[in-house]
Amino acid sequence: MTRSPKTNKKRGEFLMRKRSIIVTLAVLLVSMIAVGSFAVAKPIPISVYVILSKSSVSAQAMFQLAEMVEERTNGKVKFDCYHSGELGGDVETIEAMRLGTVDMRMAGVGLHSHFYPEAMLLELPFLFKDRAHVQRFLYSDAGRKFMDGFEQYGVKCLTIYDIGFRNISNSKRPINHVDDVKGIKIRVPEIDTYVKVWDKFGAAPVAMAWPDVYMALKTGVLDAQDNAPEHTYSNKTYETQKYYSIINYIWMGGALTMNLNKWNSLPKDVQDVMLEAAREISEWTFEELASKDEWAIEQMEKEGLEINRSPDIESFRSKVADLYDEFAKEPWYDPEVIEAIRGLED
Repeated sequence: MTRSPKTNKKRGEFLMRKRSIIVTLAVLLVSMIAVGSFAVAKPIPISVYVILSKSSVSAQAMFQLAEMVEERTNGKVKFDCYHSGELGGDVETIEAMRLGTVDMRMAGVGLHSHFYPEAMLLELPFLFKDRAHVQRFLYSDAGRKFMDGFEQYGVKCLTIYDIGFRNISNSKRPINHVDDVKGIKIRVPEIDTYVKVWDKFGAAPVAMAWPDVYMALKTGVLDAQDNAPEHTYSNKTYETQKYYSIINYIWMGGALTMNLNKWNSLPKDVQDVMLEAAREISEWTFEELASKDEWAIEQMEKEGLEINRSPDIESFRSKVADLYDEFAKEPWYDPEVIEAIRGLED
């Protein structure tokens, strides 16, 4: 049967309209998929802050963590990294992390003791023999249990990393024996145990937020500070000092912490990647600082500081031997943690 020209024309118009509708629907579908994909692909923002300078090992660890997590999650996460004291002091910004104003913090373990008193346990005098001893504890079940203790206060501790063994630098005189620190005005972290230790040594300790330390040393408000070599050099504290004595009296670790609500909001696969990356940057800090501390000592010596590599450490140790008995009376003191640490010395 032959169709009339009029019928063919109508059929052609119908097919054209049909094709137009199909194309329109296809465009709409593609647009909807694109919009949906964009919504799914929008990265989760995470802010993280370390108070130390950009060149410090701690800050470099922060940048590495951000890069690893962003890459391994295929862009599901986007970090905003802050450093060099730009967001404020340690205690106030740790509290900001607890409140969720800042998502993550990298700060000394003991600085969390204003809400988690047991955090002081890792920063007691002459507790750790060396870096290997520290790592044996941190990566043990006892170490993980210690970190899990943060959660009752609304904080997730992903890992603990190395900041270094603390020494003393000052602008007054060489330090060889504990009696040499008598009366020296030394800055210590805002942690009660540090004040007690330096009181025992005979110094005049002043608890002070880190961003205020450089000017206090430069203007003579303070005489001394007690940080590790890399920390002292990378943050330019050495510029205000004349003498540096290696007493290794306390190991200071950094806690990589996160607001617990923020942590719980993350997808499981992102959490797994973050824990894996956190362990890697922890291990890296121990390796890096093992060599960087010696390098920093050499640099400070070239800058004119008098370095004492073999002071009478036993004179310092004997002054604080009875402190453990005093600390044992405190509610935060946990003999199981101390025993676990001492049991891993060799």
